[in-house]
Amino acid sequence: MIWALPVPPKLKHFWLRSCNNLLATRQNLHRRKCSTEAMYPVCLGCRESTEHLLCGCSWAKAVLFGNELFLTFWDEIDSLLKRACEVYLAFSNGKDRVSYFCKLLWLAWHVWKSRNAWIFNHTPVDPLETIYLADRARREFETLVNASTSGANSAATVGVPPSVWSPPPQGWLKANCDVAFKDGASKAYIVVLFRDHQGLLVDGAIQLVAISSVMQGEAMAIRRACLTAKARNFSNVEIIGDNKSLILLCV
Repeated sequence: MIWALPVPPKLKHFWLRSCNNLLATRQNLHRRKCSTEAMYPVCLGCRESTEHLLCGCSWAKAVLFGNELFLTFWDEIDSLLKRACEVYLAFSNGKDRVSYFCKLLWLAWHVWKSRNAWIFNHTPVDPLETIYLADRARREFETLVNASTSGANSAATVGVPPSVWSPPPQGWLKANCDVAFKDGASKAYIVVLFRDHQGLLVDGAIQLVAISSVMQGEAMAIRRACLTAKARNFSNVEIIGDNKSLILLCV
């Protein structure tokens, strides 16, 4: 069920760990003698179990009910895995089931992120903000997936590199981003090259990274180009890569 969902691998692993009670909650850490406290630091009204964290605490209930799924949990559930299986079997339409669980995983992931922001950065939890961030992240991911599968590639100032390299205007730099990925491999090389209007190499970077798809590698190469440009104080940079939609979302 989990592995077939069109969501990032980190969400699948997070949900798997949640259903098997493997998250680093206060209750689990206390049981393993890694923490002196077992209470949930957000509400301080209950032990921080996975079930209470994701769907039992009042603010988590507000997140689950306040979004388009309108989930309600009147009582504390004793097993997240059992409840997830019950919901899974309640759907007769496979497409509706996939859509439902995709939204649920994004919400649960951002509830966990908000909890961590409260503990480590003392950022107050806000149900409305958590719902907004989860929905925005889900829509951005779906947009990237659709853009990647549609193969919509058109050359532009920020877009697909032409077959012959063309120099940028004087005073500008052109950053070419690419990824070398072999099918079935879990790692790839990302490469970024900065060249001026004369075609001279100004700076560059190459890095071995762990990825699960070509699109992820392209995104990491674009990110590396942006970080390098910021570190070197390059003000006028033209980013070039194989995926126009991905670049427009990143820069």
